[in-house]
Amino acid sequence: MKRKIATLGETDITVHPAAGILLLLGLLTRWRALLICTYASILLHETAHAAVSALWHHPPQEVEITPLGAMMRLEDEERLPLTARISVILAGPLMTLILCALSLWLTQNGVIPRETGRLIFLSNAGILLVNLLPALPLDGGRLLSAVLLRLLRRETCWRVMRIIGTAAAKFRAGQKKPIAVMSGRNAHTPAVFLGAVYAGCCYAPMDGTMPVHRLNSILNTLDTDLMIVQRAFYDKAKTLDFSGTILIAEDLLEGSEDAALLADCRARARELDPLYIIFTSGSTGTPKGVITAQHSLMCYIEDYAGVMGIAREDVLGNQSPLDYIAAVRDIYLPLRFGATTAIIPKELFMSPERLFEYMNDKGVTAVGWSVSALTVPAALGAFECSVPQHLRKVCFSGSVMPCSCLRQWQLALPEAKFVNQYGPTEATASCTYYVVPGLVEDTDVLPIGKPYPHYEVFLLSERNEAVPDGEIGEICVKGPILALGYYNSREKTAESFLQNPLNHAYDERIYKTGDLGHFAPDGNLMFHGRKDRQVKHLGHRVELGEIDLAAAKVPGVEDCCALYDQAHEQIWLFYTGEGVTKRDIAVALRADLPGFMVPRKIEQLDAMPRLDNGKTNMRALAERITAAAKH
Repeated sequence: MKRKIATLGETDITVHPAAGILLLLGLLTRWRALLICTYASILLHETAHAAVSALWHHPPQEVEITPLGAMMRLEDEERLPLTARISVILAGPLMTLILCALSLWLTQNGVIPRETGRLIFLSNAGILLVNLLPALPLDGGRLLSAVLLRLLRRETCWRVMRIIGTAAAKFRAGQKKPIAVMSGRNAHTPAVFLGAVYAGCCYAPMDGTMPVHRLNSILNTLDTDLMIVQRAFYDKAKTLDFSGTILIAEDLLEGSEDAALLADCRARARELDPLYIIFTSGSTGTPKGVITAQHSLMCYIEDYAGVMGIAREDVLGNQSPLDYIAAVRDIYLPLRFGATTAIIPKELFMSPERLFEYMNDKGVTAVGWSVSALTVPAALGAFECSVPQHLRKVCFSGSVMPCSCLRQWQLALPEAKFVNQYGPTEATASCTYYVVPGLVEDTDVLPIGKPYPHYEVFLLSERNEAVPDGEIGEICVKGPILALGYYNSREKTAESFLQNPLNHAYDERIYKTGDLGHFAPDGNLMFHGRKDRQVKHLGHRVELGEIDLAAAKVPGVEDCCALYDQAHEQIWLFYTGEGVTKRDIAVALRADLPGFMVPRKIEQLDAMPRLDNGKTNMRALAERITAAAKH
């Protein structure tokens, strides 16, 4: 097993045992000088790669000294811009070339002995020659791959789909069972997803960076016997509670396409076949695998594109993990309309200047982001320095958008369209939308709008009766966009997907969202929080979402979340924002809410804890309440 000998920044320096043995043995032979010189040169070569990579804010995870030299491991290298990727690749050969030139100069000027200079020159010349051979998977091969990927990106993706589809179809032999796909957030991941679809199966995406316990939970629910993983996550995949077959996506590409087999799979495919199983990642409870049909997804894509005006020339800026429901827009809009998706590195969202620079470099024109992804740049004052110059279409969802934040975006991008979108995974991403008609005020509350064309939205009371106009009820959805249910969970499916109680004439499935809302006189739906966030407090039923909405209107509050401490019968409010005190919030809430709804505990946070999908991590907030009670 390799051994870590040092850590430089975020990069581990490791040594393969065989390399250590080789060096020790080499020191006892007459080749020791050449061996030491060669390894030292290789290490400087890899250090140059690592240094330039770090300059692009993408440091390598590891530099390993091997028996044949050294190797830098750079996760998701392909997500770097072409200029950055080429500069990282060429940094090593350039360092080697400099060492060659330096050895000649030092020798000619008598600084070092001729023999020493000869050793340095020969070792580096050999390294340079081998590394630049385009046929080898070293610097020359990586450089060729980077250039070809840019020139042949679309063809490469389609080839990946077909080859992986062929391999999966041979393994499945006509079985329409799910395929678990464990991958990273990179351009090849959607191609692997669709490879599973080519095989006549559905895919269940799993982000390889997720904790092991969550990955095991997903696999346990899927009960599948096939997992396709990207090589970077193969070692992690082997540690999971999975007894089926693990195929490495990159290895599958050594195979070939079977056009006849794929044509047969397509001939047997139906619009109502499952397309994907996305596991929900809510604030509480056990994740559920939501099954969505091909037809449902395409209905949503058509509706969304119509509202946002997505066209071939658009460049979409991906923010969400590819195993999250919001990512379906970034995957399938390009396939349907010929648009382009740029996968924005996650770390850029904490550095708005770099984020906007990246978006401008890629020409991003449209985004469908979580509210939290939009609030961070606004909170950090990003618009004082720059703006996303090409951005004209902005959709946000996932939580309540503070209008103080939206106003900053509107002022920075006066020509852009802003759309508030609402909907659960069970309704194929979103079911309602609201096009913001003009500049909002800080204290405004946005509607969640009207249904998309393929949706119908209505309200039910606790008795499953129609709700009178203007009154609050549970938001329910029906239409061809409904999910097929929860995978391997008929009981949970029956709880949420049920016969429309208002229709006694024929079978009609609806989905009860668990969210509360009311219709305004203009027909727009207003959001009132989660039904399951209702608590009994001081003899009153309190909807915590109403407290969130009231607190969000307080000037200076950027984000907020109310929780209930059942043990001590106290309402807590967590918030972020500068220039607003706990007293300011308490005074504002006393003026806006009944006394029994005003939180007893108000705590300011530097940042609101988030789940991977951008939603508030209520479990983390609950743990803060528990910890406070112990002290």
